[in-house]
Amino acid sequence: MAVTAIEPEGRAEGAALDALGVVAATRAGLDARLVEAARLVVAVTGAAVLAQKDFTSADELTEGQRTKWRAETKRAACAEVQARLGMGVTEARHLVGMACAPDGVRTAVLGALDRAEVTWDMVRSFWRRCGSLQVDDALLVAEGLFGCDPHVVVAERLTPEGDLRERPWHEADYAAALAREAARAEGVDVAAERERRSKAYQARRATITVHDDGTATLETTGPALSLIAAHSRVERAARLLRKQGDPRTLDQLRSDVLMALVVHGQLPVPQDEPGGGYPRPQSSGRGAPTWAGQTSPVGATRARSRQAG
Repeated sequence: MAVTAIEPEGRAEGAALDALGVVAATRAGLDARLVEAARLVVAVTGAAVLAQKDFTSADELTEGQRTKWRAETKRAACAEVQARLGMGVTEARHLVGMACAPDGVRTAVLGALDRAEVTWDMVRSFWRRCGSLQVDDALLVAEGLFGCDPHVVVAERLTPEGDLRERPWHEADYAAALAREAARAEGVDVAAERERRSKAYQARRATITVHDDGTATLETTGPALSLIAAHSRVERAARLLRKQGDPRTLDQLRSDVLMALVVHGQLPVPQDEPGGGYPRPQSSGRGAPTWAGQTSPVGATRARSRQAG
């Protein structure tokens, strides 16, 4: 996509970024088609190997003969891929291996490529790490990294609201998630792990416990990413207020900020901060400053959050 010199700087930069995204998405889609083409090569090669042995169908083979036929077909297909594409033997094996992956695994991977959420390098690292797993184990990892079920995908693929993120994986996040999920799949029962995650998500809740000293504890359990994002927002607001001279401790501010957000849905911003239109905090006479025109949030109420599973 060409960008003319007469375009305003902002528009030119936006057009360049749009072009970059289009090219990246096109490349990921072509990589998906390459996997499909490799699968066709494997099918044709397998039929040729059968014909050389005077068989017309794999159904005629014994279990031992079928195992040997599959191995011979993959070797021949890798040789064809190397000769046609100029790939090294390892790269060709990864491509053919992904093309021969179980249907559920391959479908999840191709879907992620078509949505431009992953690159071929990420797919290759997945197959290198998980290609030797049992089918159900590999499928569990694939569903977490590439799938579309928000109840099953890994936390990194969810927004704070629990929806699927519609953006590419960040390489460092992907590598960490792949290592974690592969290690987990190697040591757990796949069906039980999938059920455990689903039950943990369904069991999300919020409870309150009233104490006899005039305080209470608000406790919530939910998706890890959502709660981490909520805590980050509270932490940032608390530290901003402390920086502006609020005499409360950070622990007190965290509690008061959280209560203000939950009860009122927003926080006042100090006058000298960007976008601020409220006066600085004033003393309420009880050691906890309040904002002019507003009542003080319940400073003694504590809030805690736990991450699910």
